[in-house]
Amino acid sequence: MKKSIWDWLEIEPTKDINKIKAAYAEVAKKYHPTEHPEEFKQLRDSYKLAIRYAQKHKDDPEEKFFEEVKAFEVEEVIQDKESEIKGKSVSEPAKLKFDFSRISFTDNLSDRQKRMLDLFAGMISFASSQPEIYGHEKVMKAITYNWDRSPYKEEITPVFVSYLVDILRQSELLSTRAYEVIEDLIFGDGTDNDLKELHSQFLLLKNESTVVTRNEADITMERIGKCFLKLLDKPAPVVYLGPQIKALDKYKKKSQVTLVNNILLFKGKEVKYYFCSDLYYDIDKRSDALKIYDHNKKIIVKIPSYNPGYRLVLEHLLNNKSTYLGAKKSDASDYISKLDSIFKVWLPLQYKTIIIVICGPIALLSRIFYVLVQRSNILSGSGILHTVLTIVVLMVAIAGIMSTGFFSVILIFELGETVGALKKSGAMPELVRDIKKGKALYVKGGGIYIFDRYIMYYTRDGSSIDLIKNLIRVEIYGERGVSSKLKMAFTDGRTVYCNVNSCSAAGAVLDVLFAKLKEKEIIAEKEEKWNKYEKLKLKKSGLFISKYLIMENLKNTYQGAVMMIIIGIMAAFFLIYDKVLVKSEGGFQYYAILITFAIILISMAISGNIIRCFRRYHKNILIDAQIQILKNIGYHNEKYSLYILDDYFVSFRHYTLTIIPFNEIESVSGEDVKPPKKQPYEISLVEESAKPSYVLMIKTKDGKMWKFCNDYGKNSDRTVVDEIISELKCKLDEKKHLGLA
Repeated sequence: MKKSIWDWLEIEPTKDINKIKAAYAEVAKKYHPTEHPEEFKQLRDSYKLAIRYAQKHKDDPEEKFFEEVKAFEVEEVIQDKESEIKGKSVSEPAKLKFDFSRISFTDNLSDRQKRMLDLFAGMISFASSQPEIYGHEKVMKAITYNWDRSPYKEEITPVFVSYLVDILRQSELLSTRAYEVIEDLIFGDGTDNDLKELHSQFLLLKNESTVVTRNEADITMERIGKCFLKLLDKPAPVVYLGPQIKALDKYKKKSQVTLVNNILLFKGKEVKYYFCSDLYYDIDKRSDALKIYDHNKKIIVKIPSYNPGYRLVLEHLLNNKSTYLGAKKSDASDYISKLDSIFKVWLPLQYKTIIIVICGPIALLSRIFYVLVQRSNILSGSGILHTVLTIVVLMVAIAGIMSTGFFSVILIFELGETVGALKKSGAMPELVRDIKKGKALYVKGGGIYIFDRYIMYYTRDGSSIDLIKNLIRVEIYGERGVSSKLKMAFTDGRTVYCNVNSCSAAGAVLDVLFAKLKEKEIIAEKEEKWNKYEKLKLKKSGLFISKYLIMENLKNTYQGAVMMIIIGIMAAFFLIYDKVLVKSEGGFQYYAILITFAIILISMAISGNIIRCFRRYHKNILIDAQIQILKNIGYHNEKYSLYILDDYFVSFRHYTLTIIPFNEIESVSGEDVKPPKKQPYEISLVEESAKPSYVLMIKTKDGKMWKFCNDYGKNSDRTVVDEIISELKCKLDEKKHLGLA
């Protein structure tokens, strides 16, 4: 009688992958690969088919799943496998897809083991998708780079190897040499008794690997690097470690570094990678060069501060928990340091100085060599060779002299421009004083320098210096990565863009500038408000608050509501006087009196609610909110009469005033609110198919929910509401950065 896959696994049909794996591990103990090869193969095929159908039918009802898979026999594995491979040429990539996300790396693995297995699973998945290229031994060597050295070789434990074999079990399209690379690394000479059973399982996989023809010329370092890049859903940032000359890349040990997930991928003569969490880094105190070390604290690469990708690599190391080797941090942030020397102001000009230092001696040596050639008789018998050599030496000498002269002129010009700008602004003594007092900051790598009152920055046009108080807007411009810039707008209408090449570094600069601007604005604003509204704020609160309403529309609304209350009281008094006290026979009829009295009460209730909306706020909050509105600070939406100010969210719609301080807001969201149901006696102006109204919901820390932008049954403008939510969230994030919310 033929056994089903569930008979081999000795369990009932299930969609629980963990149960299937546990059953397989238990039954595998009965059938050793060398002693019972056929049974073990049947068991392994049953395991593969069970996993496949559990994944395929994970969303199906239990009854349907059991009906479809209960009777599946092991032979179907072989049929499926043959149908996958049949009809494919050796040059055609095998279009196989493996669900490596189902492999659960449990808590009995270390963090480093999990990282190694995660990378291995992803890379093996891509190797299986194009086995004729990525199933090669060179790819396996790249994937397992450094695994034979400490601290990685200590991580190759039986538990680790069992997971690794489990990953390989899902791919049979690697080359025999690729398996041998893994075998030599993991099992060595095969004397480790703890790995003997796993070695047998591995050998069975190796012997059953599918033969795929490979063209050795296609297995280039570029192709191997692309295999790593497939771990990403979008292009990875690339940082070049020297001149971008592709012809020379294959001769360099490290020509470029690519930032892939949690690793640094180096490409050059060979492909190497390092997990960021195993790396150390330090920043040179004089030149700000970024030095990266391996786990043995041996330097891997040194990136100068003028490299465009300097801060991008620093950001990648910080985000992936690399260890800082420097002294205890006392900097403003990971990207901002104290400026301890005026000479660091010229850090962005380093590369031009280096070019001059290189080109100058080359030009001099070329000239000396030319003179020696002219005076020697070595090449006198060969006129053509002598002429060619003379021309080459002359061209090198001329190129060296011209480049040295060109960059020298540019360097002198830029240095003179910077010094001239400092002298013109008269800020030089103050900048030096700020540096001595420790008040000067700069972005690591140079380019942006923040003093107590001034900001100095470099752009394509050179260096500039401006007063911080003249900034009217600062924001991050461009996409994340090497194109990230800091956009600054000044009161004189200028807008400048500074290359920062890191969103995190740009965010750190924003935090510092916002803090300084806020500090200066608070001082100036307090003085202005104290001088202008001193008497107003010191006045005692009375029955009416019109004196605290600066804005005309608010004052008119409040006064109109007060007048309605007064008129309503007078009308009610005369009505009662006419009918009750005087008992005049010429008065209104009874029903007319009731209707009139009801209208008066409704009008008074509406007016009373308007007055209540004004009186529920302290006079200082009323005055501050109005001042910020009149100063045109923040965001204003005319459609919904909303204001997102410096300290408050203000709404004044349908004669209702709402002021919510930012420090009382807990969360902001958008929600769909269903239109009110039409009653049988109502004539609805809204179509029956009207969509729910999309509204702004604000939850305060006291648990109260506030609803805004409600169009009362009409379809609200979702784009406008989303814009308001985005502006409000940005303002709240800004407040959190400054510690004010």
